[in-house]
Amino acid sequence: MELRNELIAKGYIFYTDSDSEVLLASYDAYGSACLNKFNGMWAFAIFNHETNELFLSRDRFGKKPLFYAFVANKYNEVTFIFASEMKAIYPFLTELTPSNDFSNMIHNKIYNYESTENTLIDGIKRFPHAHFAIININTIKNGEKILRPQRYYHILDNLPYDPQKPQPYKHIVEEFRHLFLDSVALRMRADVRLGTALSGGVDSSATICAMSYISNNYKPHIKQTSDWQHACIACFKDTPLDESQYAKIVCNHINIEGEFLEINPIAHWKNIEQYFYLFEDLYTTSPIPMIAVYQAIKQRGVTVTLDGHGADELFSGYGHLINALWDAKYNIKQIKNILHTINDTREIPKNTLSLYKRVLDFF
Repeated sequence: MELRNELIAKGYIFYTDSDSEVLLASYDAYGSACLNKFNGMWAFAIFNHETNELFLSRDRFGKKPLFYAFVANKYNEVTFIFASEMKAIYPFLTELTPSNDFSNMIHNKIYNYESTENTLIDGIKRFPHAHFAIININTIKNGEKILRPQRYYHILDNLPYDPQKPQPYKHIVEEFRHLFLDSVALRMRADVRLGTALSGGVDSSATICAMSYISNNYKPHIKQTSDWQHACIACFKDTPLDESQYAKIVCNHINIEGEFLEINPIAHWKNIEQYFYLFEDLYTTSPIPMIAVYQAIKQRGVTVTLDGHGADELFSGYGHLINALWDAKYNIKQIKNILHTINDTREIPKNTLSLYKRVLDFF
């Protein structure tokens, strides 16, 4: 919305309210520098018929997928193919064979696999996040099979302050709160009903509570949808996965009715091969519960969800924090800080409300 107004001031005329039209006008106005103005996730291509150039781009952290392949026929004529799914490229390959590095990727590189150009299929490559590339169609016709991505963003070059000069903890908390609320507010702009998959965990609870806070406090400043109160809660009855009791606490706190969805993963087992085809990539967790949850959400008329994913990685969950000891070497003070942090993050709440009280008090 802000970028659209900026372009209108430059003389651009818009005929729709779509982001796509703003994106196209931005590229026309700023070229590849338009990427620095975007706030969100994307993978897109723009073809310039005047210059015969194709512009490809993927968002800063690779949230949207983008794959490509160079395919040559028996006459050595090269075709460049790109898509948001690998399966869209399959029909153009002469044969479908696993990557030569398949076993190594699964056993040794599964946690850094996404950050490489490797895929499970020989001949298909992953376009790198935070990069763009300009491809001249004439060079491809001449047999060139090289893509030269250029990096436009690196997080270490865009930190809000110098990491060598630690900020007061209170200041960091306020900065994070501002960034988090701003991010949620921007993503509450929607033309359809907005929901969230609420598990009762820290990230999903913080997201729905932020939506409630923004709805009650941001109305005069930023336009958001008013139809956001669709907290869809997956219930895995009689299993350790069932966290609906925690989600209920969150719903009561912000005074909304949660939609409790009974999920039976076993009922989806017969579709497991189809699910693998849909996911088509390496994952460390089973896709079945996630597919079941989002199918149920869609069936209830919610087409856009604002969810929390990756918070455990962002805040050093899963025990990865122990790896920081290697960086500390023999610095006793740093080692103590790391061990204290590990102890704090593994604190067992005295009762089921204490953890949620900490999260809910944030709002």
